[in-house]
Amino acid sequence: MTTTSTFKITAIGDLHFGNPKLKSEELYAKLVKHLYPELADTQLLLLTGDTYDQLTTVNSSANRYVLKFIQDIYIMSHSTGMQIRILHGTYSHDRDQISIFDNLALPYTRAEVVDKITAEELSDFNNKSDKKLRILYIPDNLPYKHSSEVTDHISRVYKFLGWDKADIILGHGSFDYALGCSSEHLPECTYTIEQIKPYVNDDGLVIMGHIHRPSHRANIYYCGSFDRMVHGEEEPKGFYTFTYQDKWISKFHENTDAYKFITITPEGDDIDTRVHDLLDKVDKAFPEHRGYLRVLYTNADDRVIYQRVCLQTYPDIFFTGKRIGEASDNTLDLVELDIDTFTDVKPNVNNLGELVYNFLKERNKDDGVSKEVIISKVQQLLLD
Repeated sequence: MTTTSTFKITAIGDLHFGNPKLKSEELYAKLVKHLYPELADTQLLLLTGDTYDQLTTVNSSANRYVLKFIQDIYIMSHSTGMQIRILHGTYSHDRDQISIFDNLALPYTRAEVVDKITAEELSDFNNKSDKKLRILYIPDNLPYKHSSEVTDHISRVYKFLGWDKADIILGHGSFDYALGCSSEHLPECTYTIEQIKPYVNDDGLVIMGHIHRPSHRANIYYCGSFDRMVHGEEEPKGFYTFTYQDKWISKFHENTDAYKFITITPEGDDIDTRVHDLLDKVDKAFPEHRGYLRVLYTNADDRVIYQRVCLQTYPDIFFTGKRIGEASDNTLDLVELDIDTFTDVKPNVNNLGELVYNFLKERNKDDGVSKEVIISKVQQLLLD
């Protein structure tokens, strides 16, 4: 794309409205605070998938606030001309729920839900340039098991449109490098840079959802999740903006209000010293005394004391414990089970993958396999 005018894209995804660790009203407030100011001069807003976390009821808090969010950005589109594209994410998260977003559109709202491989040409919303921006969309709810089948479909789309390459690819899925695991653990439908490179201009962008850790390799950008939902996601959370004049300039915008998931190991020669050390570290790690705390312990008695002290001192900090210093086996100590965490969390097709991941991770049985791989494997088993 060549143009003398500035073109700004904002990309955000993996919002996961309805995740039990996220309060929907707080998630919405964080979007208002951090995302909305960037949309005033944005020509194209891309939602990279997994807007929902699971199937929700109509009157649920998650559904109310996600619809409020969609209504807000549609009003902005109506007012400024901002284009909006909402990509379908993983089926167990978004399901068919995002199809209702079309019903919220106002006259002249320039928004579309994308649930199939398709492509289009867009100009900037003020028509300052006659140059078109070619965009390819690759959602995640596809009937294909292998990435080669996806690229074959893309080739057919390009042939029909007479395209050589796109300026931007918006996708939801996994690149092999982003999963960080050995090839035998990779899901079948995993992309490689070499597979996708022929379909995008050398100076173009590949903007992805699904992997919760933000990253940038070559011209591939993972926005990451907007907020934290589990231990092991200590990296910054937020979204990207991309501004084009002579080339694309990327900027990551951090959600500085993201939930904290922090692991602490109390130190000391006796339990009193360890408790004092724990409280000191918690005060420093959680200045607002809110968040998710995981305490590492070596024996069950210490764990019970840590939990009691933390619950009394920090009622708004969610406590879990993890045993260390013992050989991994297939047995479970009942004291490791946090019964409170299972309240209203029943295994179902929407959350089973994440529950399996959390179960394996807490017990050091994940063998370094990423969350996305484990969830993909579980979903494969459910669909087969």
